[in-house]
Amino acid sequence: MLYRLNYRNEYLKKVSIIYFKDEEAISQGALSVLPMEKNKCGVWSIDIENHNGIIYKFISDCLYVLNDPYAEEYIEIDGQGIWSKITKVQTKNFKKNPSIKDLCICKDIDDKYNPIEITSIIKTTDTLMICRTEVVNIFENFLISMFWIDEAGCVFASIDELMMYDGRKERIVFTGVNIKDIVNTNVFQDGKHKVELYLNGIICSSIEFYIRKLLNYNNKLYTNHILSRKIEKFANRY
Repeated sequence: MLYRLNYRNEYLKKVSIIYFKDEEAISQGALSVLPMEKNKCGVWSIDIENHNGIIYKFISDCLYVLNDPYAEEYIEIDGQGIWSKITKVQTKNFKKNPSIKDLCICKDIDDKYNPIEITSIIKTTDTLMICRTEVVNIFENFLISMFWIDEAGCVFASIDELMMYDGRKERIVFTGVNIKDIVNTNVFQDGKHKVELYLNGIICSSIEFYIRKLLNYNNKLYTNHILSRKIEKFANRY
């Protein structure tokens, strides 16, 4: 069956689709990658011949990996995260998105999921940097994605969580980075950083913060090295 997939974003210079061809590819973690073409209206498109539907994501020139707002459904694959899926065609309407009530950067979370020390500046002497949000007007399952982005526009941490609807209209979601694991890498640089928040593949909010790198930390002088593979990221939800 021939599937046509569209993704609207006129600002990107390049968009590709990554997808699994079949069940064997999923079990092996074998992804196929194809470039998409943009028309004059800023819509990226591609035709893919495949059997039994397509499980896929879009990847931008900034290396954002995003699910499709027009997917028929979202599925979770063990060890692979959340993916978009269509068996016939993309839906014509956006999913009914919840709303963002609050978004902040803080240094910790208490036992009741309240933010501790809301801030716009993260320093070397801090332990954690956490992005916390309140999602409201929830009526069905929804996908939440958060991207931590440095001043150069590179994503250095992210989450992609499928939140199952359990009757609650409001949820608290937060994700964070342990500073000790990145303080001695190229990630932890002075300057403006931000977190972008997506619901069902659509950007809904963003927040900026600044990193102030202190030269003297625990009486040791730190310099920058290549990005450490050990970047701790965690996601909890209320």
